[in-house]
Amino acid sequence: MISLYGVSKRYNERGSRADQGFEALSSVSLEVGQGEIHGIIGSSGAGKSTLLRMLNGLEKPDDGEVVVNGQHLTQMNEQSLRQARRSIGMIFQHFNLVSNRTVSGNVCMPLELAGMPRAQRVERGLEVLRFVGLEDKAGQYPAQLSGG
Repeated sequence: MISLYGVSKRYNERGSRADQGFEALSSVSLEVGQGEIHGIIGSSGAGKSTLLRMLNGLEKPDDGEVVVNGQHLTQMNEQSLRQARRSIGMIFQHFNLVSNRTVSGNVCMPLELAGMPRAQRVERGLEVLRFVGLEDKAGQYPAQLSGG
């Protein structure tokens, strides 16, 4: 379902030589099968966010291949990539919740923006909340939730 093959990413500071940059990832390979849940842990600056941003094409690797659901993200043009992202869900570490929407409303918001009918949004939102063990929080508002 998710495959990374020899993915590398280097960031160069503006005006610096190529060899003065920062190597965020170096030849990373990873396989995540359908239905598997994995966590990515590491110290600050270890490349976790860069790795996650590659999984939805927000970041392009300098080397290697990123394949999600059989789609080669590294070979897609911008329009195809936008379409592929509709089936890739992710929650960033510093996410922003809309305070006047319930948990369910926040989860369903991207589906609403994508034009999905309300009944389908609600069904899919509850399915996702059930999957991560938060179905009982669906009707609560962000201020009612723990920060952890």
